[in-house]
Amino acid sequence: MKPMLSLIAFGVALPIAVLADSALERVLKNAPDDAAIVFALPSIDRFVEGVVAFGKAIGVDELSDFDVDQFLEAFDDAGFPAEFLDQIDTAAAFALTLRPDSDGPLCVLVVTDPKVFDAAALETIQSSLREAGQPTLVRLRNGCLIIGDDESDVAAALEAKGELVERFGAATRGLLDEPRVLFYVNVPEWNEVIGEGLQFAESMLQMGMQMAGPQAEAGLKFWKMTFAATRMAVQESRTYAVAGVIDADGLRVHDRATFDPDGAIGAYLKSVRKTKGNLLRGLPDDNTAIAFGCEWSVPEGTETLSEKIFKRMLELSDMQDKLEPGELASALKLAASVYRRLTGYNAAVSVGPDSKGMLISGMYFSSDAKAVMKDMGGLFECSSRCMSVFAADVAMNLQRTRETIGAVQADVYQFDSDDETLQEMMEGLYGESPRFFVAPHKEGLLHAIGSASNARLRMGAALSGNAPELTTNRHIVAAVKALSPDPQIACFVDLPNLMELLMGAARASGVPIPSIKFPKTDSAYAAFGVYLKPDSLRAELFIPASAVKTAVKTVKMLSGHKEPS
Repeated sequence: MKPMLSLIAFGVALPIAVLADSALERVLKNAPDDAAIVFALPSIDRFVEGVVAFGKAIGVDELSDFDVDQFLEAFDDAGFPAEFLDQIDTAAAFALTLRPDSDGPLCVLVVTDPKVFDAAALETIQSSLREAGQPTLVRLRNGCLIIGDDESDVAAALEAKGELVERFGAATRGLLDEPRVLFYVNVPEWNEVIGEGLQFAESMLQMGMQMAGPQAEAGLKFWKMTFAATRMAVQESRTYAVAGVIDADGLRVHDRATFDPDGAIGAYLKSVRKTKGNLLRGLPDDNTAIAFGCEWSVPEGTETLSEKIFKRMLELSDMQDKLEPGELASALKLAASVYRRLTGYNAAVSVGPDSKGMLISGMYFSSDAKAVMKDMGGLFECSSRCMSVFAADVAMNLQRTRETIGAVQADVYQFDSDDETLQEMMEGLYGESPRFFVAPHKEGLLHAIGSASNARLRMGAALSGNAPELTTNRHIVAAVKALSPDPQIACFVDLPNLMELLMGAARASGVPIPSIKFPKTDSAYAAFGVYLKPDSLRAELFIPASAVKTAVKTVKMLSGHKEPS
């Protein structure tokens, strides 16, 4: 009986899947073949239903009261005649497309009765839109209403051969099984536009930072490097696609970027070797607001990503002139030694036991912990001088001592600054007398940063082996299951806890934020994962409705809003 039941189920599901695909394909077949940006809803009704369910789940009336009529109001506001609005098939798909040289987006809608839209009706709609200030053309093709401001766009849609369907499908396929929102970009078509935007943004930022004086030098160098990396990523990108689902469970978004296989990014992705092991191993379960982990390896002799970034930062144009002879080479050698022995790292961020400042602890994954610890000591001493260079000669003072915690020898770094503002900021973030502890562990190097007392307590608990681990937390277990298996990067966030932590840090830094009692609920973690594939870079995000609901309640409390009894 089981094979027969499977065949019956497949026979029922297949037409539904084909119908869903056909609804979107029908719209895309009537859009320009060379559209370089596409925003699509596979079903307007399903999208609206998802928004309403999400709004009810998080307690936001503006979303829970949303309906199809409100969706169609955008067309009404643009001048679309009301008597034709009920002819739009909201069970079907909807798409907006854009070509690089277009005057504006082109809209494709399915209508319930094509016979209603004769030449006279199309002229009526077009005239109404133009009277409302929209220089719009309206045409009908294969039961789809095509609305656009650019005559060449409309002509391209009327002559479309359906080539967009294949490109769009290849880019979005496999992201989510039943997406309610889809987005696609053919990146090379937009390289010139994006490049001009980046150049303008960099010029404006540079102008503003130069006016700020020498103290902005460090930030300017960082942003120069960031813009250069962004330009390279854009130039080597091929496609970018996003699929999203919004419903009573929360918000789920998957995206994928593909790159030129012969480019620097493509070559690096092909060199990545996956490692085995829980990314959160060794992290404590102690009111964690953020948990982060990443791990992968590259073939021996390949420059690691961390090494590339560190090297680029140190080799900025005038760095050689500010460092002592040999200091740059020493820093690069130590960094290479450290990063090539590490396969990854993780960290957990929480409020310290004394409720004063953040406490960050985690693990540097390595099979050679003692060698990494030794080189890290030299790198920190060298970095003291390097940090002052990046910070426009604001002195960073690092002092290293040894301390026995349990039966383990730990390196302890005291760090402070001669700049009073910077020192106050650090103490506001981490608490009094910030310290950084490092000690050998079976997984690599255990580390903790926070106030001296908080960091020492965390290290003692972790080295004892008796502290509860975050990997067993039921909310973390559920969050991990919300992602596809084996990400190379993962981040989990307790939204209410994070809000409380950030507000506490802001208050400690002198920001006048009122102290409030946060609602204590058993909310889930938001989850984010990144997957390094040989041909692409993928990411997944899941924000549970229960977490958003608690955050919404907190915001309402801050604004003085009272919940109904």
